[in-house]
Amino acid sequence: HMPVVEFGTPCIYPQIPDMFSYHNNAVWPFVQSYWMWAGAKAGNEASVLHSIAAIYRAATLFATNQENYVATTGDYKTKLNSSNMLWSLSGNLSIVYHLFFGINYEEDGLLFRPFVPKVFDGNRSLSGVNYRNMILDIEVEGYGNKITSFALDGKEQKRAFIPASLKGKHTIKITLNSKDFKNNPIHLVSNADSPRMPIAKLQSGKLSWEAIEEATSYQLLKNGNLWKTTTELSIDVPSNESGEFMVRAIDKNGEESFAGEPINMQNIQSATLYQIEDYMPASSRTSTGFTGNGFVEISKSINQTLTVPVDIKQKGTYVIDWKYANGNGPTHSKNSCAIRTLHVDGQRIGISVFPQRGNKVWDDWGFSNGVQVSLKPGKHSIVLKFLTENENMNLKTNQAMIDYLRIAPVK
Repeated sequence: HMPVVEFGTPCIYPQIPDMFSYHNNAVWPFVQSYWMWAGAKAGNEASVLHSIAAIYRAATLFATNQENYVATTGDYKTKLNSSNMLWSLSGNLSIVYHLFFGINYEEDGLLFRPFVPKVFDGNRSLSGVNYRNMILDIEVEGYGNKITSFALDGKEQKRAFIPASLKGKHTIKITLNSKDFKNNPIHLVSNADSPRMPIAKLQSGKLSWEAIEEATSYQLLKNGNLWKTTTELSIDVPSNESGEFMVRAIDKNGEESFAGEPINMQNIQSATLYQIEDYMPASSRTSTGFTGNGFVEISKSINQTLTVPVDIKQKGTYVIDWKYANGNGPTHSKNSCAIRTLHVDGQRIGISVFPQRGNKVWDDWGFSNGVQVSLKPGKHSIVLKFLTENENMNLKTNQAMIDYLRIAPVK
C-alpha cells in the first residue's frame, strides 16, 4: 500500500509544498534498492520491476550514480546532489548480487535467495566472486524465487547455503522453478503535495487560523487525538477544556497537512514563569518581543550550563518548557536546532529542543517541547546542560536565546 510514483519510490508522500527537492519530492536510489528487497521478500514482482527500472533508468540517463533525483520529473537537478555516490552505486550493484543471484551474508556463510522476474528469464553467470578465503563462480538458470536445485561443485545440496569455512575456488549452480509470480499490484499514484500547514492562535478563548487555499476542512487535535472537524477558520474552546491543541488542513483528496505548532492550554493560567535574566547574565544582543528585562543566550561556548532555582507549592505532575528564539535558519531546512539535556535536582529527565524559527529572525519567540516531571513541595534546581549527546548535524552552531522557564501543573 506504500504510494509509489512513476519515477520510483519517493522518500515521503505526499510532498511538502513550497519546499525544494532533496528528501522532499525526491527518489534516492539506495532507498529504492531497499524497497526492491522488500518487494522481493513479499514476492511482489511488479514492485521489484518498478524498482529495477527506477534505478537503471537514473544510472543510464545520468551516466553515473547520482545521490537522488526529482520524484516529479525524474531529473537529477535537486537542491543538493552528488555524482558517484557509493550508496547509490551499492544499491545498483545489489540488483545483481542481492536480487538476481540472491547472495545474503549470514554470520556463518552465504545464503542464496534469488529473485528473478519473468522478463529476465534465462541463464546468467557471475565469475570470480571473492568471499573470505574462497572464489566463487555462480550460475543461475530460469526465473522465479523458488530454488529447485542447488549444486556446489556439481554435487546437489539440501540447502542453498555455503559455509564460511570453505577455501579455494568453487562453482555454484542454482536452478529456479520458472513459475509465474502471483499478480500482486503496486500502489502507483500521481505525485502530489500535502496542504499547507495552518498556524493557529489563541485569543479570548477562541482558536483561529488563516485560510489554507487547498483545504476543504480543518481537523483540531487535542493531546494528539482528533477532537473536532470544521470548515470554519476558528473554533471556541470552552474554559474547562485543558490540553494541547493543534490544527491541520485536509484537502479534497483527504490528504493531511502537518499539524501546526501546539497551543498549550494545559492549565497555563496556573503556570509559573521564571525570567532567566534574574539568574544568569542577560545577553547584549538586540531583539523585540521578549518579556521581563532581557533574555539569556545559550551556545556551545556561552552558558553551557543554565541553572534556575524554583519553588513548588504543591505536589504534582508538571510540564517544564522554555520560551526561546532561534534565528539560525529557516523552519524547513538547515541543521541549527539547539538541543540541551534537562536535569531536575541532579537527575536527567529528558531533552529540551529549540528548533530554528526563521533565518536571522530573532524576534519570533515560541516554546520548546514540554517535559513532564513529578515534583514535591519545596525548592528544586532546574538545569539545562550542553552535553556531547546534544551535538546537532551542524556541529558549529547550537544556539538559542531563552526568555523564560515555564512550569505548568498537569490536571
